[in-house]
Amino acid sequence: MKRILFFLLAIMLVSVSTSIFAQVPREFTYQGILVGNDEQPVSEGHYKITFSLYNESGTSLWSETHDQVFIGGGLFQVNVGSVNGISLPFNEPYYLGIKIGEDQELEPRLLLTTSPYSF
Repeated sequence: MKRILFFLLAIMLVSVSTSIFAQVPREFTYQGILVGNDEQPVSEGHYKITFSLYNESGTSLWSETHDQVFIGGGLFQVNVGSVNGISLPFNEPYYLGIKIGEDQELEPRLLLTTSPYSF
C-alpha cells in the first residue's frame, strides 16, 4: 500500500513540476478590420500581413509575416508571434506596426497595452 501511495505521489509531483516550468506562449491575439480608401471592407480573400514591434524611438525590434491571413467582411484575427516567437522582455513600451501585402506600413503604429505585457 505504501509503495502505491509513493508511486502516485511521485507521478503527481512530476506532473506539477512540469506544469510549473512550462513556458508561457510568446504570442498574443490581434483582431482587426481592414477597409480601403473608400472606408468599405476590403474584398474577401487571403492577404499577406507583416507585423513588427518597435520601441519608443521607432527602432524595429521584431517582425513576422503571415502569408495567408483570411479576411472576410474586412475582419481578421492573427496570433502574433506564432510564426516567429517574441523574445522581447516587455519591460518598456512597444508599438505594433502592420503592413498589408507590399504596401507601406499602416499609420499610426499601435501602442501595446496590458495583455501582451502579461508575458
